[in-house]
Amino acid sequence: MGTKGSKNSSVGIEREAVALSVTIDDTADGSGSSSIDFTVAAGGAIQIPSGSLITAIDWLAADTEDGDYLTAYESDGTTAVTQTVSADGSFIIPDTLYGKAYLKPVATFSSGSVAETITIVLKS
Repeated sequence: MGTKGSKNSSVGIEREAVALSVTIDDTADGSGSSSIDFTVAAGGAIQIPSGSLITAIDWLAADTEDGDYLTAYESDGTTAVTQTVSADGSFIIPDTLYGKAYLKPVATFSSGSVAETITIVLKS
């Protein structure tokens, strides 16, 4: 499913990174996007490949993998968790999502509407 990275114990804390290949599309309910198990993650990053048409990601969250994915909100309860991204870039998963169990990314594309594959790196 994913590729494990090396452990980093330079500060006495062992961490492991796992890279996941994730499908993302622009279906508002997240049904066209892969779910991401964030239950044991202590953060992560999104890798947007060169040539990607993704310009933004809206985040959905659920308490179970097969649950109802709902819009994730910032701590104010009114602002949806959305981040601007671009091709050939690496972006930190917003820390507002760290308490969520399962995530789905929903894309905004600069043109067209096709599913793409991105890499999510989870740190545990």
